[in-house]
Amino acid sequence: MRLAQQASLHNGRQIGLYPELKHPSYFRGIGLPLEDKLVDALRRQPYLHEAPVFIQSFEAGSLRHVRRTIGHGMPNVRLMQLIGKPKQTPPDWRLAGDTRTYGDMLSVTGLREVATYADGIGPEKNSVVPRDAQGGLGAPSAVVRNAHAAGLLVHPYTFRPENAFLPKSFQTGGDDATRSPADGARGAGLCRGGRGRRLYRRPCARPARHRRQRPMKHGPAAGLHLRPPARSLNRPLPQTP
Repeated sequence: MRLAQQASLHNGRQIGLYPELKHPSYFRGIGLPLEDKLVDALRRQPYLHEAPVFIQSFEAGSLRHVRRTIGHGMPNVRLMQLIGKPKQTPPDWRLAGDTRTYGDMLSVTGLREVATYADGIGPEKNSVVPRDAQGGLGAPSAVVRNAHAAGLLVHPYTFRPENAFLPKSFQTGGDDATRSPADGARGAGLCRGGRGRRLYRRPCARPARHRRQRPMKHGPAAGLHLRPPARSLNRPLPQTP
């Protein structure tokens, strides 16, 4: 949180957060519920009373808990229902004996239910634009259209530049996999592709030439040794006094 605030001051623009409530049923089961701790942390930080915050989770029960806690009193905080593979059952539903799946969640009725507690969905990108039998891009599905009809944002995941994650026709370096009518995207290394770079205001840095660990000199990460990936093109975070 402090890092986002410092980067925001350094760049002169508001930078938000996109935290995930990961495996909330498990942590609740061992006496370590996550939701209230996250909400308390957001409330304690004045910067996060205005900066955009997207809270994501694969479990509807966790997001429902957050919605009951904050209501609509924090309009900068939006809840995003992550959606796994169509035949998978959300962990909290499975524990409750509910046999519905993420595929049911993506139905017109399911999306309307999601809209009662969340602001958007985070579907796996292949459910938005499926792959064909040859591994290329097929025709877009109705997911984005149906989600928008239910009043939901759509932030697909995960866009990655490695060939193993690209449609076959893009594995030589093309990056048009980000082309869709969605409202946003989550990715790893989006900055590597030309279209990914255009999601940001500044170009990416050149590749790192070595893997030598260098300590951070300023900010909340001061003293930590960070090892950049050998082929990373990501711009390093600004060092603020």
